[in-house]
Amino acid sequence: RVETVESRFRVEVPNHDTVQSLRCKIAEHLKSQGATVNNFILSFSKGSQKDDLPDHSKSLTAAGLASGHVVFLSLVDGEFGKHEKEELSQEKKEELERRARCPFHPPTGSCVQCMSAGWIRIKPQESSTIASVSFDMLAVDSFQQYVYDLGYSVKRCGILYGRVTDLNDVFVDFIYEPPQDNTDTKLVLKDSEAEAHNVQTIASLLGLRCVGAIVSHSLAEDQDFVPQVQHPCVCVILGVNENGESQLEAYEISKQYIELFEKDDVLPSDDPKNVRFKRDVWVRTQESKEVDVHFFLNPLPMVQHDAPIRNDFIVENRVIVAQESDLGNYFKVSSSLPMYEALNNFHLLLFLANALGMQEVGRLCLNAVNKQPVADGDELLLKHVAGLM
Repeated sequence: RVETVESRFRVEVPNHDTVQSLRCKIAEHLKSQGATVNNFILSFSKGSQKDDLPDHSKSLTAAGLASGHVVFLSLVDGEFGKHEKEELSQEKKEELERRARCPFHPPTGSCVQCMSAGWIRIKPQESSTIASVSFDMLAVDSFQQYVYDLGYSVKRCGILYGRVTDLNDVFVDFIYEPPQDNTDTKLVLKDSEAEAHNVQTIASLLGLRCVGAIVSHSLAEDQDFVPQVQHPCVCVILGVNENGESQLEAYEISKQYIELFEKDDVLPSDDPKNVRFKRDVWVRTQESKEVDVHFFLNPLPMVQHDAPIRNDFIVENRVIVAQESDLGNYFKVSSSLPMYEALNNFHLLLFLANALGMQEVGRLCLNAVNKQPVADGDELLLKHVAGLM
């Protein structure tokens, strides 16, 4: 049997024939497949070594070859034919190339050296790159209270937005709750491209970015979860402890998980305790397509702060939906403040984006960030929408 980086094939040569006869048979086969073969090297595994076959006049028996041996072909000059290239997937070609280089590889199966060289090795992240995570308590308390009001009967997800400092401290300033229709065991997020665009635009104008996700678990479910966002990434788990009390835990998602997710190696999983992969990965001393989520989690210390934006408007995509009257009440309560300060509220700005459009709200975001007075025309429009005129 002959292996190249492109394929494997068999040639029939008597044991008493020479190495040169074997080379001629191989060259004939390759040319019949459309290859251009000018020069190549043959080698084979002998114990723990890989020996070349330089002396063409030796018999195959004298060279140490016998029926069933695998001979590895390395092309020095020429190229393999199109027919051979089309027969194998890229994954198979890479596997054969690894095996052709490896002197320990048996004719079939795998070996530790090949696994080490070509497989993904899952390694726990030794320490967190994030120093700590700080929450605006009004934001996290609002999420926690809503889940409590639902009796922890269904799962709930929120996307964390905030800042990452030069010292790698993460500040969560608001929690966006996307449209969702969850059960007690599954998160079912609904597509809403228009709202997602508004969220990203508003957050960007406010100088904030996505920093992770928060997920609550129902009483019927095991409490583990790995979100699918960029690095650095905070994953917050809200659940119920053994005493029936709400419990909040924060973790950093490892950089390796984020890289594997971005390469599309991660598959959806119904098991919250395991991460599924498209292909086998190497975990400690064995291969597997499932890996315990704790390989990708590092616990984080939690602190609290007062965010530079407000979180006291009705949160989007809940059972109680904000109305124009709620907008009017909000402005009445905030009447002693400059309008730009009242507008410094993500949930309010998202509500206004749905009502007025992103172009109008973009100007209001800049007013809030730069602490600039709102134009008279814009303020009249806001009061009109709020039913105050």
